Amino acid sequence: MANAKVQGADGGGLQGKISFSVVIPVFNVEPYLGQCLDSMLPALRAEDEIILALRSSEDGSITIAEHYVQENGNIRLLRQDGIGLSNARNCAVREAYGTYLIYVDSDDRVDTAQFTHALQRIREDTSHIERRLQRASASSRPPTPTR
Repeated sequence: MANAKVQGADGGGLQGKISFSVVIPVFNVEPYLGQCLDSMLPALRAEDEIILALRSSEDGSITIAEHYVQENGNIRLLRQDGIGLSNARNCAVREAYGTYLIYVDSDDRVDTAQFTHALQRIREDTSHIERRLQRASASSRPPTPTR
């Protein structure tokens, strides 16, 4: 298992609120990272967080990530020494404090208006998510033996 060190917000005081942890692996994405973060930040509330799972990049990704951490109280920088996208996500998930996880690639941009709308809908009513989770859970159980 890879080691990880977190820098930034601590997520304190979120009990009972719906919050989101946006997990973004970062490795050599200097041209895209700022645009990615700028497209998501307007949709997030103070109780939400972005976790930048950072591996030792060879470009300016680290500098950009550190700048956003300093400027935004809900962005955390997770320095991890593992290799690969899955490892970066797994390290970030272990540190996440949100009610729900969202995975975004660091070279992508989200439509800010649609992202805001989707998060608002979830905050207003989670029953549709709960129903899907219940169905998924029920369908993954082994069948009950009959006699």
